[in-house]
Amino acid sequence: MTDISVQALQTLNQRFGHEAFRSGQDRIIEAVLQGQHALVVMPTGSGKSLCYQLPALMRDGCTIVISPLIALMKDQVDSLLAMNIEATYINSSLSAQEQSERLRACRAGAYKLLYVAPERFRNARFLSAVEQMHVSLFAVDEAHCISEWGHDFRPDYLRLREAIEHLNQPQVLALTATATVDVQSDIVQQLGCSDMQRFVTGFNRSNLTYRVQAQHAMAAKLQILKELLAAQDGGSVIIYAATRRAVEEVAAALSSWGTDVLIYHAGLSDAMRRRTQEAFMSRPHSVIVATNAFGMGVDKSNVRSVIHFNLPRTIEAYYQEAGRAGRDGEPAECVVLFSFSDVKIQEFLLEQSYPEQSFIEDVYAQIVALSRRQAEVPWRHLLPYRSHGSSAMMLDATVKILEKAGYVERTAQYGSGEDAAANPMLRLAAEPVALSQLDIDYGALQRRKRHESQKLRHVVRYVNTRRCRRHHMLSYFGEPWELPNCGACDRCLDTEEAALRPQREPDEAEWVLIQKILSCVARMQGRYGRAKVIQVLLGSRAKDIRDTHLARLSTYGILKGTSKEVIERYLEALLDADCVEVVGEDYPKLELTRIGGAVMRRQQMVRLPFDARPAAAAPPPSVPKVTPTVVRAPDRGVSAEAPTEPDADLPDADLYERLRVQRTALARAESVPPYTVFHDSTLRELAIRQPADRHSLLQIRGIGPAKADKYGDIFLDLIREHTAS
Repeated sequence: MTDISVQALQTLNQRFGHEAFRSGQDRIIEAVLQGQHALVVMPTGSGKSLCYQLPALMRDGCTIVISPLIALMKDQVDSLLAMNIEATYINSSLSAQEQSERLRACRAGAYKLLYVAPERFRNARFLSAVEQMHVSLFAVDEAHCISEWGHDFRPDYLRLREAIEHLNQPQVLALTATATVDVQSDIVQQLGCSDMQRFVTGFNRSNLTYRVQAQHAMAAKLQILKELLAAQDGGSVIIYAATRRAVEEVAAALSSWGTDVLIYHAGLSDAMRRRTQEAFMSRPHSVIVATNAFGMGVDKSNVRSVIHFNLPRTIEAYYQEAGRAGRDGEPAECVVLFSFSDVKIQEFLLEQSYPEQSFIEDVYAQIVALSRRQAEVPWRHLLPYRSHGSSAMMLDATVKILEKAGYVERTAQYGSGEDAAANPMLRLAAEPVALSQLDIDYGALQRRKRHESQKLRHVVRYVNTRRCRRHHMLSYFGEPWELPNCGACDRCLDTEEAALRPQREPDEAEWVLIQKILSCVARMQGRYGRAKVIQVLLGSRAKDIRDTHLARLSTYGILKGTSKEVIERYLEALLDADCVEVVGEDYPKLELTRIGGAVMRRQQMVRLPFDARPAAAAPPPSVPKVTPTVVRAPDRGVSAEAPTEPDADLPDADLYERLRVQRTALARAESVPPYTVFHDSTLRELAIRQPADRHSLLQIRGIGPAKADKYGDIFLDLIREHTAS
């Protein structure tokens, strides 16, 4: 251990109360203390801030910290002051006199850390005052915001390179949790520090479990959300929705169920958002529904679930938002509730983020016209000039484009706090020019739009993948992942469960069923999704089937009379066996694979992961009959034909609740999420079928030999006790 490392460890213990560094922190801090420029990419919640806070205490001068959100600065500074660390902030929530006093104190050496927002460097007087300080380190938090290729580009970050040059090139430390290899290179270039040493400590959050549940209808999504919250065993929950309207609709549903819920979006006042955030942080068990305006800098340790009610736009945004779960290192889950309409929502939001040239020119003309009557134009005064089909979001995007090009600037003398950022005053930053003379690279805007569209396609691939979700996410960030099974995503957990269940060959009737399903997929030529394939097999009379070429396919109605649930189960097995694959970027479509072709011709064997053939309705004479399974209700002396799917019947509500309580108790004892004991669907099937012995228990989907050995007797005893009463 070097002398620097020893001193750093002593400072860590004496000033921060920690006995050891987290993984990667020691290498980074030593490099910073040696005076190296550095780019740090560390997972959310892994202690990035210590990488500049600790060196600030060990060096002369003041560390300037660039923080993007004004609302967080006070919290960040208050936490440092509580540890007797000399820190302060300057933003528009302070009066001009307070700002001047704090700057004077910084020049006098009274503070070791000064937090400012990037837009502060618009103000020449502020920059002049900072030039008179001894700046020992220039720390850029959320550094991905400087890159146009990142997921949260903010034009004000582009001012930082000029500020660094004005300050005589102080040492620079850039930090982010979400940057691909390309974005990392762009950060280095935009900050003008070609000799930056990169520290990428990894993106894997091993305590997080990733899941996706596909549902098309709002009501179905809400039902899943209700079940997820019911299974929640303590801790807090963040629910992200794509729009303000969705936030309010989801929150209204939660409230109707008796859930005490908080809401957060940019349409609320600054004071309301601040109160909401404080309530979320202070309550031990809180549920919040929010847009992506919520979360940056929020460091609550006991968030047990982050649920995306709508599809996020980028993998980076999802990684950052999901990463707010499990910051205490304990198990937590991250769930996406996906529907195809979510893609359309994100495509609409993408369109609003990249306005056409004509709209940009129109907004600029309006700002010029309004500026003739008043030097500073309130942003909201532009709202009446929006053209048909545009939105406040498109208007804001346009102002940012004009800002970056140097034609417009937001002044620093308006309002206070985030209200100022949400309702800025605008003024011309240069003499007006003719619209034809606007020096804006519209081609570059379209390239960025295409790049953003590609990012959305990556998210669609993530939710549709049949492989390990962790591998998919880490590969996106360029991190190798060699393990074939992460054991902590729905795909890998399902694979583990399937591996433990008996794999069997199809009987003759099942072979016919499988061949017909694969034949239909082949004839639909990879142009349609799962729902359409099933509709064709069943001979649907829906207009979009009946009045098209699909009704003329030889496989149309070939499984008429078979239950939809049975087809779905076999189709799922064929997907898992790589006989069918999901293709397409806009919408998932099914395509026959090479393996699937061989299975269809019975040149290759396929093995089924379920013990007994699911019940099916009697097929027409041309189709071999699939004999329904008979299930006997224990101790009731009644036999009945099994439902085609457990959800076709209603579970015993009292038993289901007892099973759920038992699952929660087991999960708490093992310190694991409840669903790792049994999924809700497994509990529902247990409450419907009420198995009496191990053999019937193993017929329940989601229960393999390993789980039967571990939990079987406990749940069988509970079921027997319930039925006896």
